[in-house]
Amino acid sequence: MPENKKKTRGNLAVMGRLVGLVKPLAPVMVAAVLLGVTGFLCAIFITVLGAYALLDSILPGMPISLGTVCLLLPVLAIARGVLHYAEQGCNHFIAFKLLALIRDKVFGALRQLAPAKLEGRDRGDLIAVLTADIELLEVFYAHTISPICIAVIVSAIMAAFLAGYHWLLGLYALGAYLVIGLLVPVAAAAVLLCFLTALSNLEQGRDDEGKRQLEDAIRRSAVACYAAEGIYPPDLAYLEEHYGIQIDESRYTVYYDIFGSNLMPDITVLENET
Repeated sequence: MPENKKKTRGNLAVMGRLVGLVKPLAPVMVAAVLLGVTGFLCAIFITVLGAYALLDSILPGMPISLGTVCLLLPVLAIARGVLHYAEQGCNHFIAFKLLALIRDKVFGALRQLAPAKLEGRDRGDLIAVLTADIELLEVFYAHTISPICIAVIVSAIMAAFLAGYHWLLGLYALGAYLVIGLLVPVAAAAVLLCFLTALSNLEQGRDDEGKRQLEDAIRRSAVACYAAEGIYPPDLAYLEEHYGIQIDESRYTVYYDIFGSNLMPDITVLENET
């Protein structure tokens, strides 16, 4: 448990440092958040205005008439598309600028190490870090930071909007947002983690059982050889040739150490790393 907490704190520290890199581009990030909030409100109020229009046709005295709604709906729909495009443009501008900054920092560190301290290193791994691995950060900068901010702000605005009709509606909306946006993802992640842990333990158990069965089979064959011939087999090849032992060498490595023809060999089975 302490190791898991330490790892979590380490991950949060890394995320904090990554977010800190956005500071020089903070105005662009603020613009992305504002554009995203406005765009989502446009999308939400398309349905809200539709409800107003429906009620206006049934009940008189609604704050917005059917004609006004018909004029506003196309405007909101077009604005939603434009604002979403602008928001994504800001997000990707930030992402690609920061990816270039991170690559520059990595190249700077490599220049300080090269050439002597890079001898014997796998240059392919370094290229992978500079290309594919750093490229993965694009998802964090373009599709993580501002969407979280947008979700929080839009949820707060809509809860306040509903609370304007009745405070219980606002409280209900806030609770629903917390359940859908926080509790459900956390619960789903916990269930997925438990499933993956159980699956990993199951596979580990199968691997351990496979190693144990192979080791027992070799040991029994060695004992059978001693009973039939009066000596223990000199090597594994002898067991494979005369006693039908089959070893998947791509999966297991077997250490067969013999100390004498009348002494039980030391048998160790290890699983190869994949």
